[in-house]
Amino acid sequence: MSTPNYFNNFPNIDYANALNKAGIETKIPIKDYFHLLRVKDNVFTKVSNYYTYNIQYGERPEQIALKEYGDSKYYWLILNINNITDTYSQWPLTPYELDVFITKKYKTTENANEIHHYETQEVVNDDGDVLLEAGLVVDPDFVFEYQKNPSDFNYFTSFPGSVTNLEYEYAENERKTEIQLLNKKYVFAASTELRRFGKEITKEGIKSELDIADFYK
Repeated sequence: MSTPNYFNNFPNIDYANALNKAGIETKIPIKDYFHLLRVKDNVFTKVSNYYTYNIQYGERPEQIALKEYGDSKYYWLILNINNITDTYSQWPLTPYELDVFITKKYKTTENANEIHHYETQEVVNDDGDVLLEAGLVVDPDFVFEYQKNPSDFNYFTSFPGSVTNLEYEYAENERKTEIQLLNKKYVFAASTELRRFGKEITKEGIKSELDIADFYK
């Protein structure tokens, strides 16, 4: 197993972090993380390029990289593919961590149980066709009228359901557990592209237009 070394591929830049008494900037060297790689949108139109992975509570990107790619150093690829830049807010919490988060955010049980928003309920006609998708955020006074059968003159009414702050936070956390992983056969090519991308970065910017998804061609 290799040590995660994503930022080793990027040059250092001088970052002004303070002013001294003379008004002169003091600078420190940091990695140039301002040029982020982004996967082309059309990559996800080809199913063979990626696959769905469900994060188990407590799993970290490095652990998934080791399990799926054989090396924890590919953690950056998992984050990149899923456009995750902050694992504190964009990575699923464990049930305990989620409860702590909710307690800090809403302070009281009453606040946590207040209505966050309203959502549509699924409506299906007699033929099994979906007339209204579930989970669409709507106003509390939203009303949907429909016919179960076109030959039937009777109309039915569907009203939205309420979602509490607590339910919303749990649903959001659950949504984060499903991510996409790059097909294993492209991992080496992605690493090669990353190194090439890092070498192209200068203080003036990127020398040429590069894209991590070039290897899909």
